[in-house]
Amino acid sequence: MALIVAAGALASVALLAAAIGLVLLAAGSGVAVGFAARRITVTRAISAREVQEDRPIHLRLRVAGIKWLPVRLEIEAEAGQWEPITRSEVVLTVCVGRPGAVWLAPSRLRLRDAAGIFEWHLHAGRAEPLLILPVPDASAQPDPSRSIPADDLEPQGLAPYTPGTPLARVHWPALARGAGLHVRQFAPPPGGLPLVVVDTVGAPSSQAVDWAARTAAGYIRALARGRGCRVLLPGDAGETGVAVLAGEWRAMHRRLAMLRDSVPGAPRVRVPLAPTGVLHVRAASAPAGLAPPPPLPRGVVPRSPPPADHGRRIARRHDEA
Repeated sequence: MALIVAAGALASVALLAAAIGLVLLAAGSGVAVGFAARRITVTRAISAREVQEDRPIHLRLRVAGIKWLPVRLEIEAEAGQWEPITRSEVVLTVCVGRPGAVWLAPSRLRLRDAAGIFEWHLHAGRAEPLLILPVPDASAQPDPSRSIPADDLEPQGLAPYTPGTPLARVHWPALARGAGLHVRQFAPPPGGLPLVVVDTVGAPSSQAVDWAARTAAGYIRALARGRGCRVLLPGDAGETGVAVLAGEWRAMHRRLAMLRDSVPGAPRVRVPLAPTGVLHVRAASAPAGLAPPPPLPRGVVPRSPPPADHGRRIARRHDEA
């Protein structure tokens, strides 16, 4: 518009032509971006909603509707810069380096014309709940003198199926005989199962709680692969049996992921008096010099503090799914 005014004042045909050309360029750019914004379709699929903290989550974005338009599609990268998307399908990775429940926000994108005059912001996907599981500490091996022989579990009997019971415990032969849906009940070994007690009271930092979750996961996984174990977590009124064959390790692994926010201000866990068979994991006894947790990636935010039984709800909801 300034060139048009100048061309009129100076009676210059060249300035007028340049001004008209710029006006047409701006108008064409705006029309292209507006038309592309109405036609574009971006879908997002995530590879998993539940992963260990050492494994990436893959985001697959598919773009359609703007193949022949003079516009550019860009996505906001983890560092905050905008990177162009040049293919109809692109795969991104997100790595969350600490356990817990988080939200993965929709991916931010923008459309721009070739000249960079106009831009249109849009989002792909929806907010997705993610559960980041602690990596079991491979060095956390239970004392052999406290464990029991690792032979196969034998069912003690059958009981009617109740909603929420892991399908791994269903006794399919009984269903095939027409007796209805029943689950296997396992008897503890004669000497009792080892007990893993997790205590977060007095933890000096959040990384100390994460250390306790990883250490306890290492103990529980090693014991569950044998005859099983019992676990007492903060806020629990009683012990929980864990065995791989019964499908209970996965549920306990999910609860350990929620250990940091499970029961804020919970009282100290009372460790049962027993001569052997008790593994006490105290966050207050975490080794000094633990590395601080890495920052959350862009677009990943913690979930709001859950109620006291949120860990059990998470495990039950995943089992039902």
